Amino acid sequence: MLRSSFGIAGPVALLCVGSIGTTLVSSYLTLGQFATDAICSAAGRCSLDDKTMSSVASVALPALLACAGPQLYVPLLAFAGAFPTMLLYGLMPPLAALALRRSGLQDRRRGPNAVTTARPVALGVPILRLVVGISIGFLGVNSFLAVAGALQR
Repeated sequence: MLRSSFGIAGPVALLCVGSIGTTLVSSYLTLGQFATDAICSAAGRCSLDDKTMSSVASVALPALLACAGPQLYVPLLAFAGAFPTMLLYGLMPPLAALALRRSGLQDRRRGPNAVTTARPVALGVPILRLVVGISIGFLGVNSFLAVAGALQR
């Protein structure tokens, strides 16, 4: 598609750059904050130098891995898309909603004046369980493909 006319290639290229850019920005912000928290809790203090060091490490490590070549970077990228992304966006939200729902039910059992923070989910528990099942299925397929690919080498 990128080799076709500009009318097709231009929007496709912009979409690709935009999606990669937004994914990288959020990933680096998350990784940077995680590294800062890890360094600060291990050191027992948190200075501006610690925050700067963790931000630099958050960007430098993936950049070094990318410079090592596609033999290393592409499998790591495939792993990142297959496992952590599915756990973070596929499995955890419905599990969290189910846990909130369960805590809301417990709040209602305490009495009529109990404050309930859980909100109903469209289509309720069956759809949440379906999403959990689909996510586990994707993780199972990805695990099988990863193991099968490793055994073929």
